[in-house]
Amino acid sequence: DDTSHSWRNPAEAGIVRVTRSGDESQARGRPVDALNRKKGMTCSTCNEPLSFFCFDFGPRRSLVPNYYTLRHGAAGKWSALRTWDFEGSVDGST
Repeated sequence: DDTSHSWRNPAEAGIVRVTRSGDESQARGRPVDALNRKKGMTCSTCNEPLSFFCFDFGPRRSLVPNYYTLRHGAAGKWSALRTWDFEGSVDGST
């Protein structure tokens, strides 16, 4: 196991493509910041029903999560998640 490499945001490295719904001028941060480990980063969609983030791992990768972690609410009550769905797709549409 080679642990000599430091962690790098997979979206910034081009390994994962991150997109989000809504008007980019109303959202906060960059979509790639959704995968950032730095404290104090702000990344959001617009405050609209059915808003989403999409993480595309590419055609040769799949993900079978055992668990996941959500960080939210760093900027105050207005940014706290209230509801969410964790969904996946093989083809991006079903």
